Amino acid sequence: MVPVIIINEINLNCSIQDLFYSLAASKEYEYICFLDSSLVPNKYSGFSYLAWEPDFAVFHQGSKNRLIKVSGFKKDSVLNEESDPLSFLRKVFTENINVKNEKYLIEKLKNDSLHSSFAYKASPIRGRSAAIPKFTGGFMGYFSYDLKDFMEKLPAKAIRDIDIPVYYLAFYTKLVAFCHKTGKLYFINMHNTKNGYKSNVPEEIIKRAIHESRAAAKNLKSLVLKNPKKIKNHIENKYRTKPAVKFNLESNLSKSDYLEAVRKAKKYIHDGEIYQVNMTQRFKCRLRVDPWDLYYILRIKNPAPFSAFIGFPGLHIGSSSPERFLLLNGRTIQTRPIKGTKPRGKSRAEDKKNAIELSKSIKDRAELNMIVDLERNDLGRFCRYGTVSVKEHAVVEKYEKVLHLVSTIAGQVRKGHDVIDILKATFPGGSITGAPKIRAMEIIDELENTARNIYTGSIGYIGTDGSMDLNIVIRTFIIKDGQFYYNVGGGIVEDSDPESEYQETLDKGLALKETLEFFTRSIIDFI
Repeated sequence: MVPVIIINEINLNCSIQDLFYSLAASKEYEYICFLDSSLVPNKYSGFSYLAWEPDFAVFHQGSKNRLIKVSGFKKDSVLNEESDPLSFLRKVFTENINVKNEKYLIEKLKNDSLHSSFAYKASPIRGRSAAIPKFTGGFMGYFSYDLKDFMEKLPAKAIRDIDIPVYYLAFYTKLVAFCHKTGKLYFINMHNTKNGYKSNVPEEIIKRAIHESRAAAKNLKSLVLKNPKKIKNHIENKYRTKPAVKFNLESNLSKSDYLEAVRKAKKYIHDGEIYQVNMTQRFKCRLRVDPWDLYYILRIKNPAPFSAFIGFPGLHIGSSSPERFLLLNGRTIQTRPIKGTKPRGKSRAEDKKNAIELSKSIKDRAELNMIVDLERNDLGRFCRYGTVSVKEHAVVEKYEKVLHLVSTIAGQVRKGHDVIDILKATFPGGSITGAPKIRAMEIIDELENTARNIYTGSIGYIGTDGSMDLNIVIRTFIIKDGQFYYNVGGGIVEDSDPESEYQETLDKGLALKETLEFFTRSIIDFI
């Protein structure tokens, strides 16, 4: 079968974030995925993608992989088997990924070209245009950090106190894409054919695609009109009537425990077992806030190029991640590890000073150098010999609350290697584990005491054409059973100062803390 993707521009007169909010707040859809390039302009992801009605979903929970066909609120379990999740996913991906996709953009014919009463054509999309969506249907969702346990034989010492799937992916054949450069909104519709159309799409197929896109636009517009135009004000007013509540964010590690964990990590480094390790702590609280309200405010307070919202049954995730894990286009793969953090300055002069200090930081550059070497080795496991190279190194990038040092490593994937091979070689990312990676992950499980779950895993898409774009899950909250969680952490090296490392975790969680304070209207304390 050859997947055929037809892309048609639609006009809703609203922003992509307001469209997302309208869908989520309607509570009509259980499977919402919003891959949100909320930092605009940014050079890494010119599109945001929003999908809400999948054909099916796959996930692994307990000891079983499940595939569920989805139709509105009706769900039919098709597969329910005990097996290795990576083997199961390889089977699902093999059945649904085909690099021979045909893609067409519906265009209106010029008046002098009209030869019939039908005024549209489907133009083949060849190559990759910056103005055409890169993702045109396929899988959207997450891989949790704990998927590592199925890639390596690791002693699972950390307590798994949140019951969520190890991975959760939904398969979408219909979605919308928003181009931040042109401001255009596209409806994308995919269907399978026996042999494709070979650049000659039948008129009835074009008519059907136009009809479906117009019907979708009409439905979406009706949802948008149900919400006020100024959604931020609406959210603020929604919670203003409720009494302000002062509460504490409870960590899985007390401050003294975290400092001791850093000291133990440094001892492992001093003894030569590792060169660096990423140490985190997790905060939690009970919170009565709708997840889409929380995410909408978070994306305002901390816009980021790899933000995302996922609303699956019983689980909501909101991410404002600045870090790309993997980008795969054709045979070209790229990873962009982040190391080193400084808070943004309160003035231009202070901001510049902090950027210079970060750029010249021996500790931060050493951390990044180690992770760049690790990522080069990971990519080298499946890339053509001689193609892996560092495209950028130790570049200071500015985000809403912090500055980061970033590098870019790229290579060309060898033939015969699929998405699962790539994930096995690279997941989880080196920037949020340490070096050497396997021993660092063992130490993380020992010192952090609770499993990371989604945190430092990946959110993103895997297209039916084999393309892939995944983030690193940082600056992220999850809401499960009315409980709110978020993790923060940093890289530990031999000369790390425990107090400074602890403060860095709080700096990284500032946007999430401020988002909570928006709703509680009070200062939140850490305990």
